[in-house]
Amino acid sequence: MTGLHDPETTKGNSGLRRILVASDLTAYSDRAFDRAVMLADESRATIRFLHAVDPNLLPESYVRSDIRQAQERLEHEVRASGVDERLDVSVKVISGDADKVVVEEAQTMQADLIVMGLSHDATLTGMVRGTTIDKVVRRASCPVLVVKTRARRTYASIAAAVDLAEPSRRALDFALRLFPAAQFTIMHVDETARVGEGADSISSPAGIERLHQIEDMVAARFAAFGRGGPGTKDGPTLRLKGGRAANVLQEQVGLLRPDLVVMGTHGRTGVSNLFLGSVAETLLEVLPHDMLVTRS
Repeated sequence: MTGLHDPETTKGNSGLRRILVASDLTAYSDRAFDRAVMLADESRATIRFLHAVDPNLLPESYVRSDIRQAQERLEHEVRASGVDERLDVSVKVISGDADKVVVEEAQTMQADLIVMGLSHDATLTGMVRGTTIDKVVRRASCPVLVVKTRARRTYASIAAAVDLAEPSRRALDFALRLFPAAQFTIMHVDETARVGEGADSISSPAGIERLHQIEDMVAARFAAFGRGGPGTKDGPTLRLKGGRAANVLQEQVGLLRPDLVVMGTHGRTGVSNLFLGSVAETLLEVLPHDMLVTRS
């Protein structure tokens, strides 16, 4: 797949081309709908709304009826929003397991981004592990945006959790390209260090060397997108902490209250580094913020 997934070959192109919106037609799905439309408006992207009907729960005649009704409902929502008058929009309803349908459709249409919303109020409860969102994040070859809040404005403040692994760099690149005017805070957690504040808590030679590598990586990525490094006017703020990653990141996001949280994950594969799937799962579960996740 080409395009936004290879930052070196698309430098200077800040737009999305194709967005896939996975809708479960529940009350909260309008949040993902509105955010996807906002992103598509900003980059003039093609947008496809997708719904999956589970064929294992109903007789075939009911499945056909559900597909027809879902198609009509999605088409009505598109017409009512008026998005089809200014953008290239399509609606598709497929019979099958939701996570497989979403991942396969994203691959077929070469989506640059999958947008999904929770089926409940994420500020009240988590319930992400084992869900369609969890499975899609682990399997999708493109970034996944999980929308939990109402789309009142473009993302202006972004907190990006980084380590030195490839998914982390790709997630940061994607966010920098997509939101070039946003203010970034870069968070890194050294789980081998004692809990404390900033670099003072990371005193081992290996830990200090890792921090320098993080700083160099962040500066290089911002420079690649025409922005200054840490400490400059348009550069990021760095928050380097020691402790348990999931706990520290949750605490830092709570203090920052960003519009969007960005991170990479190794999905199902997993390696010995900061962002194993369990950290991404935990943050998807507990954070009430929109979250953009990129897998290796």
